[in-house]
Amino acid sequence: MPKKELDLKAKKKALEKKQKDPQLSASAKKAGLAKSSSKPKSSTRAKAIANASAKANASAKASAKEKANANASVNTKAKPLAKASTSATVKASTRAKASAKEKANAKASAKTSAKKAAKPEAKERKQSAKKTASTATKATATKASTKKSPGTEAKRSAKPSSVSFEAKFYSDLELKDMIHAKIIRCMETGRITKISYPDLTEGYFWITAHDIPGQHFIGNTLGRVPILCEGEILYPGEPVGILAGPDEAVLEELAGQFKIECSKETLEASLKLNSDEEEKEEDTPLAILQELGITGISKEKKPSEQKEEDSLREIFSDVLAERKVQSGPCFKKEGGIEEVFANCAHVIEHEWSYKINIPDFNEPNGAICDYNGKTLTVYTPTQWISNLRQTLSAALSLNTEDIIIKKTKSFNQGSSSIWYNSIVASQVAVASYMCGKPVKLVYTREEQELYMDTMRPVTIRHKTGVSESGRIAAMKINIDFDAGAHNPFAQEIMDRLVIASCGCYNPQNVSITARANSSASQPSSIDLRLVDSAAFFAVENQMNLLCEECRISPVEIRMLNFLDKDTKKTAMPFSFKLKKYFEKKDLQVSGTDVVMKKEKEDFVRAVSQKVEYSIPSYYMIFDESGKNFLEFERKYEAYRQQVLYRRQKNRTSLIHSKDSPVRGIGFACSFAGTCYLGSQIYGGGDQSLEATYTEDKTVIIHCPPVSATIQEIWKRTVTEILQHDVSSVKINSSFSEDEEPLLPETVYSNISVMTQLLRKCCETIKTKLSRKKNEFPFTVQKSVTSSLKKLWNTNSFSGQPFHSTSFAAAILELELDPCTFREKIKKIQVFVDGGKILNPVAAQSSVRLGIQRILTSLVAREKLDYEIQDIEISFLESEEAPMQIGENVFHIIPAAYTQALSQALDHTVSSLPLSIESIFEAANENYLDEFKRALVQEVDAVSSLEQEQENSKKEKEE
Repeated sequence: MPKKELDLKAKKKALEKKQKDPQLSASAKKAGLAKSSSKPKSSTRAKAIANASAKANASAKASAKEKANANASVNTKAKPLAKASTSATVKASTRAKASAKEKANAKASAKTSAKKAAKPEAKERKQSAKKTASTATKATATKASTKKSPGTEAKRSAKPSSVSFEAKFYSDLELKDMIHAKIIRCMETGRITKISYPDLTEGYFWITAHDIPGQHFIGNTLGRVPILCEGEILYPGEPVGILAGPDEAVLEELAGQFKIECSKETLEASLKLNSDEEEKEEDTPLAILQELGITGISKEKKPSEQKEEDSLREIFSDVLAERKVQSGPCFKKEGGIEEVFANCAHVIEHEWSYKINIPDFNEPNGAICDYNGKTLTVYTPTQWISNLRQTLSAALSLNTEDIIIKKTKSFNQGSSSIWYNSIVASQVAVASYMCGKPVKLVYTREEQELYMDTMRPVTIRHKTGVSESGRIAAMKINIDFDAGAHNPFAQEIMDRLVIASCGCYNPQNVSITARANSSASQPSSIDLRLVDSAAFFAVENQMNLLCEECRISPVEIRMLNFLDKDTKKTAMPFSFKLKKYFEKKDLQVSGTDVVMKKEKEDFVRAVSQKVEYSIPSYYMIFDESGKNFLEFERKYEAYRQQVLYRRQKNRTSLIHSKDSPVRGIGFACSFAGTCYLGSQIYGGGDQSLEATYTEDKTVIIHCPPVSATIQEIWKRTVTEILQHDVSSVKINSSFSEDEEPLLPETVYSNISVMTQLLRKCCETIKTKLSRKKNEFPFTVQKSVTSSLKKLWNTNSFSGQPFHSTSFAAAILELELDPCTFREKIKKIQVFVDGGKILNPVAAQSSVRLGIQRILTSLVAREKLDYEIQDIEISFLESEEAPMQIGENVFHIIPAAYTQALSQALDHTVSSLPLSIESIFEAANENYLDEFKRALVQEVDAVSSLEQEQENSKKEKEE
């Protein structure tokens, strides 16, 4: 009998069995049993549980026959295929074959069997499961509502810990019977029409979205993201399925044989939302009636039709998030901000592009998941434990207490590493759930760069108007951000960019429009601590253009427009904690100056003499002596004169430059805000910290693991207040499921907020100890006060956005070799105002490491030439509370670098990162114009010579 007929008969028998046994899982239905069997087969899901239970209870003397049966039951869970290569056609219509009735019957049957096998305490477990199996948003709200008020005494839970912190990398771990997994991706966009894959031998599995036992999409207030693609490919490289098996080399070979075909027709096109086939206006009955002179008829859509169209347009909108801000007296008038620009003495408009991705050579993302039929154990470098638990619970339909998280070492701070790690772990968990074995997935370095660490460009267009004195009258800023196919943090990114878009300056009128647009590209990943860098890069370079236009020094124009401490005098909707910078008076100092003294009628001699001069107070904002900024002004003007000389000689191209090398110097300043009070991710100021005091005078700080530097600072803080030995301070990172932190781990690395909360905890403990009536141990919890949260108005998007703000400035000097087009950084000076520096050595190291990391990102595939000893770091002395300082260098170094390079090239550098080719083009952009002018002059000279020769010839003939 032909093979096709045998296959049809086998499928027919399988279909009959499905109808008889409603408990068959979706994966078994979809697999299409290739061989007939005289024995009835149970569901794949039931077999996975039976196999896992058998493995757990089997003794060491289990027979080989039992092991063979166990392996056979595992092998029937995936999709066994025939030996010859086959082609599996995946269509949208076949994905919905299981009827609602079959699903209902399956669920009812599963519930009935579960009730029969349940123990007496099943009812209690069921009630507990209902309470815990809520969404991430509901869980957050519930936990927040039960949170104790600040300063109240709390008792630690006696429940066993469902999360632990492993001091290992997950990629180094190996579990018994563990298999490996590889993500199969579709490199085209559109709707999947066909997936062709080879035969899978025994022990290899192919898992798709249809095998997910729970929710296929993970949705909360931050967005809705698929665990595995179900048909519509939104960007090249989107995960379609998981290939699992024991041999990684075989997985690589099999993955290369997968072929996925897509149709370019999208759902939007099929709905003809923007179809060109709409009837023309002149052919409609309304137009014909109007031609006949019949009026009074209007073409209006019914409210239901208009509502439906609006909802469709909202669904297919490319805008993921947006923010608009308008502030200033001009918006109360008819002319608006454009009228202000019309009356300004100088108006500068320029576009800036920023796409710097700080290199990260840490362990790639991934996970190890082990499902034993009851509990799921996960090893992964997560930074958001509560989000991971809720995502896994929703994807696998498990109770949250049945999920054990082993958090491994993690260093990556990109936004994708925070949220997409939960999706990756869910993919691996589904594979373990279906295969009945531990599964390990490790991203390759290429996958990490393409799908986890990719940053899409941020484009910012600035239009700035200033008065004759250099005061900024108006700023109009448009921000466009390519967020990728989906990005749960899009709104947070937009808000942070808007707050930082005006930099440290105070324009009299400001208009800001920001949009995060979706695209057919990988989700963009931005380190949320450094998201402001693009805004500071744009505004600081814009200020440099204003210096050239207004002929005001870079330092002076910045301080002329610096943020005002009195918020009533500013049009800015954002306010920041500022020091009394301008209370200092100009500093009178003595120095020497060189004067030309005429001793005789024909002889002039240079004589140095002592002079008194004044250092402006704004030079001392970041530099106590003011001399560094005075030196900057001198060099800036000297290098500017070199540029003017080249212009006068009509030698702007470096090809004709006789000045080797050319030099430039740049200056930039910025702020770094900590604890954004409007954050949807970090709880908008919901940070809290607990400290427990025991009878043996031990202070236990309850929080996730923090760096050694922060531990040292915290121990110093405790010993300073309680007068205890440093050894009596401990960090406890053990959490039960109902106590684990709701916020991402990076919150606890915030030295500004958490150190202040710890200080408050210690002061409360000290007060309680003075009463001498305490039951030990006792716990004190402190959180960000409600009065501080009220400083920021989320609805009006105005007020004080950050818990604290540090400021910094940088001076960068470089020289460029016109032969090799490579830069050498001569000197970098960084000035930081970060409050009280608790550990100066660690602070110096943090800032220096940040400078080195950002310098490696400025020019692609090139390492900038600099010496470590040429980096100078200065901290302003202060007794204010300590603040975050490490992020500031990522804001100021790129802008200072491009300003210095722009001056050296006599060409505005508008984007980062650069390349040797782009520097060459910028250096010689004017060369072609010079060549054309020289060519025209030469042609004119030849023409005039020929004319003279012709005239002389005529004269001779005459």
